[in-house]
Amino acid sequence: HRAAEYAEVGVIKILPPYITSATPTTDVLLNKPFVLRLRGRSLASTDLIKVVKGLSCSASISSRPYFMPLNVTDAPTNSLASVLVTLTGPGDSSLGTRKLCYSFDGGNTFVDAGFTLTVVSPTVTRVFPTVLSLTAERRINLYGNAINEGDRVKII
Repeated sequence: HRAAEYAEVGVIKILPPYITSATPTTDVLLNKPFVLRLRGRSLASTDLIKVVKGLSCSASISSRPYFMPLNVTDAPTNSLASVLVTLTGPGDSSLGTRKLCYSFDGGNTFVDAGFTLTVVSPTVTRVFPTVLSLTAERRINLYGNAINEGDRVKII
């Protein structure tokens, strides 16, 4: 057939894979593993994410593991994925933010996924009772933010 027999009927725009939503993004507890759920287009199990402390994907990595492959959960649609991640950083009581970065080329390049994760550290704001006897056993109640069973407390 000759080329003149074909007529243009439209333009196909090919977009790279991308993330459209991430949860949770607020009050993520530092140094505690959690499942990050992602929604997007054309996600693949070879795609990677990393979390950095800063505004750019070239900032220092602030997660364990450093690079996490996606666990795509709805093949062949490939729009849902999850990742088990631990956000790291200083253990002070201040709020902080982390940037979510995404790679669809095996980690050669990472782009800003468009999501900032707000992190919190466990903090104790009140203790009861505040007066104890050295010779008696007593339960001590701790009140605060992001306190979990298994957290350790030191009385000095």
